[in-house]
Amino acid sequence: MGEIIELIVKNIVIYAAVAGAVALASKPSRKAIDYEIDSFAVDFPLSLKIIITIGMLFFLLLTVVNYGSIFFGWEIIGQGWGVFTSVMFTSIFILELVCFAAVVVWRLEVKGDTVKYRNYIGIVKKYSVSDIDRVEEKKDGSIRVFSNGRRIFSIDRVFALGGADFELWSREHGIEIQRYPKKN
Repeated sequence: MGEIIELIVKNIVIYAAVAGAVALASKPSRKAIDYEIDSFAVDFPLSLKIIITIGMLFFLLLTVVNYGSIFFGWEIIGQGWGVFTSVMFTSIFILELVCFAAVVVWRLEVKGDTVKYRNYIGIVKKYSVSDIDRVEEKKDGSIRVFSNGRRIFSIDRVFALGGADFELWSREHGIEIQRYPKKN
């Protein structure tokens, strides 16, 4: 059992090292210092998409090898791993699959006076400047957008450049921006 745990920890460390290297290699940057915020898109960083894809494929491979050792007697990595490892690898793979779907689907596009928002499950909604009442920036760096007093979408702090672009766009279109609003 100790060998299995050692193997799992070693593989997770390798995965974390590759994910960290990819994240460091792809830092966001702006192409020009002065540009107009007329159209832009806010999306998950490519590094995050790559990390989640690598993780999903890694745990898919571990799951297949594990079930192969249990049901078909494959001895790729020594003796069979057992039911606990099967459930653990399958659970992690399913979690990675859900994260992958969310990362690929979520998107915010701004073109002129129109904002097109696609949420994590793929529902697309369009808003015009006149629909948006205010924009709130929270202390953690995330941004919440309101219409008729109701929150219509949020931009997480992961999207630092996209959130800043959305704030500039809001300011250019005369939308009220509240910084660190107090809770009611």
